[in-house]
Amino acid sequence: VLMGTEKLAQSHLGNMRYQFLIDEDQERYDTCTTKIEKRIIASEFVIKIQEYGGRFLLRKKGETNWSEADDSLAREKVGNAFRGRRRAAVKHLKRISEGADTSKRRLPDDGFA
Repeated sequence: VLMGTEKLAQSHLGNMRYQFLIDEDQERYDTCTTKIEKRIIASEFVIKIQEYGGRFLLRKKGETNWSEADDSLAREKVGNAFRGRRRAAVKHLKRISEGADTSKRRLPDDGFA
């Protein structure tokens, strides 16, 4: 999983699989009532990625090479991804309830059909 907002990170196969897995676990994360439960899910998620042979990589400012992020930074990224998905879903539902036309919006084909 490439950490960053670069186009490369968004279109990377590992990141697309990561987003797919986030979507699968979103409901479980949203039903958590404590921060500890959410941290546990994020930790399990990092372990799941690592069991697939995946790594969380980041490019430090001014460097051209990617380096592996530590587990705490990876857990933080996972938590941010879950919260970001929830905010996006709430925003989308709000647009629909206000009668905004979303018919022209299309989800990207991520190859996980």
